[in-house]
Amino acid sequence: MLAALLYQGAKLSHLTDPKMLWIIVGLSTLGIVFLKYYFEFLYIAHGYDEASFLDYLMARWDQGYTINESDLGWFGWVIVVIIQLGMISMTCGYLLNSLIAGYLLNRLPREVVEFVNYHLVQGKNPREIRSALASKGLTDRQAQDEVLVAMGIMYKDNEGKTV
Repeated sequence: MLAALLYQGAKLSHLTDPKMLWIIVGLSTLGIVFLKYYFEFLYIAHGYDEASFLDYLMARWDQGYTINESDLGWFGWVIVVIIQLGMISMTCGYLLNSLIAGYLLNRLPREVVEFVNYHLVQGKNPREIRSALASKGLTDRQAQDEVLVAMGIMYKDNEGKTV
């Protein structure tokens, strides 16, 4: 759901920079985990007026984490928080990357995608692809960048390499 919300925001604002999207995903993940612990605090401290959120976090730190009667202490709680952050950010980042790749590819004409894909399969580098695009009439550097970014994201998802 978070990836879908961030995708709609990126699409409306035309934000496709991968570094900026990862920063947004990271900050959103931190906010989700923080709110999870805050709402947990509100639920637990419903009848206690003197407790503060900081007191609750300190109690969680002191209490630690227990698995099957094995007390892992504060280290276990830190590991659980890191796992929460990692799983949320990786899931959201992967889904957002897939959605943005589809969005970028849908903005391009089908013939351009096939033309660039042909050159990528032939093993040509981005400079050669740019010159081939320019010979076919696509001389604008920004338009060439959009094509290469869209194809680079697609190839990064499917084959683990970038253009």
